[in-house]
Amino acid sequence: MTYNCNEFIAKKEIDALVEWIVNYFFNKDTFIPSQLIFDFKFVIKELIIQRIENHWYPDEPARGSGYRSIIIGPHIDPIILRACQLSKINVGKMPGECVFMINPGLVKIRSLLNEKEEVIYSTKYYKIF
Repeated sequence: MTYNCNEFIAKKEIDALVEWIVNYFFNKDTFIPSQLIFDFKFVIKELIIQRIENHWYPDEPARGSGYRSIIIGPHIDPIILRACQLSKINVGKMPGECVFMINPGLVKIRSLLNEKEEVIYSTKYYKIF
């Protein structure tokens, strides 16, 4: 069963992912005005919602996971590029190469360099089918 993201939004998953991205890419060593970071957060959330809309299956979390993934390196995912462009942030060189996987109840990052995974968000109800 597909859920309309406007009604059944993956708010916690998206918020967790966006906070991780902002903390990792725009850390204390990177000077970016707080208004631009605020704009980036707003824009990237909207772009992620657009991507996962009609591809969100709480009853089958793994279904559509490839479509919902965001990839960085060797090419930067269009969502990241567009969010930076719309919020007037210079993309520059992104650190590392990774895949963000956004699933109902689970958000994780996998390094493409060493294949290590880090769970960014998880609910106790998440099950792998």
